[in-house]
Amino acid sequence: MTTQIIVPALGESIVEANLLAWLKKVGDPVKRGEEIAQLETAKATMPLECPANGVLLSILVTEGTPVIPGQALAIVGQPGEVVEVEVPPMASSTVPQEPVAALPQPEGPQPTGAQRISPAARRLADELGLDLSTILPSTPGARITTEDIQRYLKTGQAEARLVDRLPYHRVALNEVRKVVAERMSASASQIPQFSVSLEANATRMLETKKELMAKGIEVSLTALLVQSVCRALQGHPLVNARFSEDSILVYETVNMAVAVATPHGLMAPVIHAAEKLSLQEIARQLNDLTLAARENRLSLSQVTDGTFTLSNLGMYGVSQFVPLVNPPQAAILGVGSAKAVLLPTPQGGIQPAWLTTLTVSADHRVLDGEAVAQFLGSLQKEIEAAQFKI
Repeated sequence: MTTQIIVPALGESIVEANLLAWLKKVGDPVKRGEEIAQLETAKATMPLECPANGVLLSILVTEGTPVIPGQALAIVGQPGEVVEVEVPPMASSTVPQEPVAALPQPEGPQPTGAQRISPAARRLADELGLDLSTILPSTPGARITTEDIQRYLKTGQAEARLVDRLPYHRVALNEVRKVVAERMSASASQIPQFSVSLEANATRMLETKKELMAKGIEVSLTALLVQSVCRALQGHPLVNARFSEDSILVYETVNMAVAVATPHGLMAPVIHAAEKLSLQEIARQLNDLTLAARENRLSLSQVTDGTFTLSNLGMYGVSQFVPLVNPPQAAILGVGSAKAVLLPTPQGGIQPAWLTTLTVSADHRVLDGEAVAQFLGSLQKEIEAAQFKI
């Protein structure tokens, strides 16, 4: 009995993958649970495991092909088994067709629905910055060709459009950028979001980092922020939640997604159950995840099930920014750089300090301004107290 190898569920919000490589060829023996292929999503590279013992009888999909969950990729069975492939029936041509008289064509340009355009004509139109919807083929119903575009140019209709044309070059979107574009478009168009900002005195946190480094404990400011956010979320569970049709799902653990800039685009690997970890455990996981993200080798489990997102641009000198909510989460925190200031003391003097701006963007279906402001107030206290579970 043969067994199909199908594409498994790919994770939250991932609807397509690329069949990166086959690790076995037809005729090779395979074992249940053995990795026989690799799938690449916009978030990670994941192994495809064999569901049964036997021999790889047939490969149905070649490397480099886009695939979707549930799609059959190959067939496994016993040596000598015949692989039956269903072929869709051909349309019958035995029924004679009655001739249909040609209808008279109306004069002038008419709407034609989806345009048929030759690849060469599309490239030429792109290079010239032309709107193809304004160009008609020489023969009604035919596809637009380069000759049609040349004729269109000679009429002078395109002159006004060409005057303001600017030179450009086209950059193809990689898989990561496609997902970022899709998710951020959904965030901006489907989530009614607002933002609230608050300054926090990060002087003590910066001093703590130096003290830990002097003891040989290497931690980043982002790691310190992760633990501070986890503590603040304990008193504000609705910030660690999501909207779901007619209800709000409040998560019972904090899976902290941390935005990481990589050569292939923005990624947000997840520190699972971050509230249970020590500072050093957070720092180690953060370092490992950041390196894996930049080397494009994150596993699917490392990029899914985030409940809250932290984006720290302070290392780039950014004073403040407003991040977009990372769907389906209810909130995201943006942290700017620390700036040196002079603050008044209770005794009437002044003292140097480092202030950073915290900005939370939130889903208004889940949170109101007061709730976000209260969460920011708690986070401000955590940062200024700088008491960490090392």
